[in-house]
Amino acid sequence: MARYRIVVADSRHADFFDLAEPGAPLDKLTTLPNPYYGRFNRDLGADAPGRTMRRTSLGIRRTSLEGRMPLKDQAGERFAKLLADHVARDVRANSFDGLVLIVAPRLLSQLKRQLPPSAREQVIAEVPQNLSDLPRLELQRKVEKIVRRPGPRALV
Repeated sequence: MARYRIVVADSRHADFFDLAEPGAPLDKLTTLPNPYYGRFNRDLGADAPGRTMRRTSLGIRRTSLEGRMPLKDQAGERFAKLLADHVARDVRANSFDGLVLIVAPRLLSQLKRQLPPSAREQVIAEVPQNLSDLPRLELQRKVEKIVRRPGPRALV
């Protein structure tokens, strides 16, 4: 009997499903909430960028120190890392025939950078769509099309 792990995620949360075989109903295992979602910048880090002073030919000049990445983007990267760790732990603990990632496009690119090679090998399909709010029956139909599709492991 084939077993598949389905991950459906967006910036708010990630849902993990088990699919015993194509055509079987999806079994929801757990939900991983994003602890950084909906928080203000002031709650994610410093309230204002630091300042520096430097000497120029015109005198002393004060400039602000800006981070390379805005705090909201950093929070997205942290959630992607949290999700990647959870997926990698799941791959190590369980044996299944394939991993299907149905993840919002931006989060998917962040997740793929964070996934270890052992977890990447289990991925049979990546769907860069936000389907987390889709009703369970419609999600079931989409997953069946993905899992039944024969051929190489490719981007759907």
